[in-house]
Amino acid sequence: MAAVILAAGQGKRFGGPKALARLRGETFLGIIIRDLRTIADDIVVVGGSEYEKIESECARLGVRAVLNPDWPMGQFTSLKVGLSAFSNECPGYFIILVDHPLVQPETYRMLKSNYLQNPNRIIVPIWGGKRGHPLIIPDFLKRQIIVSSGDTNLREILKNNNHQTLEVPVEDPGILKDIDTIQDMEPFR
Repeated sequence: MAAVILAAGQGKRFGGPKALARLRGETFLGIIIRDLRTIADDIVVVGGSEYEKIESECARLGVRAVLNPDWPMGQFTSLKVGLSAFSNECPGYFIILVDHPLVQPETYRMLKSNYLQNPNRIIVPIWGGKRGHPLIIPDFLKRQIIVSSGDTNLREILKNNNHQTLEVPVEDPGILKDIDTIQDMEPFR
């Protein structure tokens, strides 16, 4: 399995790149990568804003960083860059948002297990009846995303492939907790 961590945003409301924010002594990137190491064979972090700092943190953590020069045009451009960084086919790709550092390690394992039992399905975690992150997409969807036009987005592609989606109930409210401001972190310090 491979993983793409989307970390290109400016973090305007947060006051800087969320990838470098610290929670319980670790950066958001550090938390996510630590939890992924046992289940993902290859991890790519897509940076944009303040790329040199993201790249430096990735080097410290021992993972690849790739630059999305079009990061101001939105998250979907980062997803395309991240997926393009994998030259070989892979059974599946975790798509992870860097502002979701509260996802539990067991959730990653459960999603991977469900994917391995259901290859060619899009794996989406749900908690409390709501879909969250991270997702796992199969290789056929990787190719669709990379060649898609600039006026589409992941939500639209997932909607068009809804028949391929498998919702996996998890006991993890972290799949819904995106950290957008410093105040969002307070309950978890």
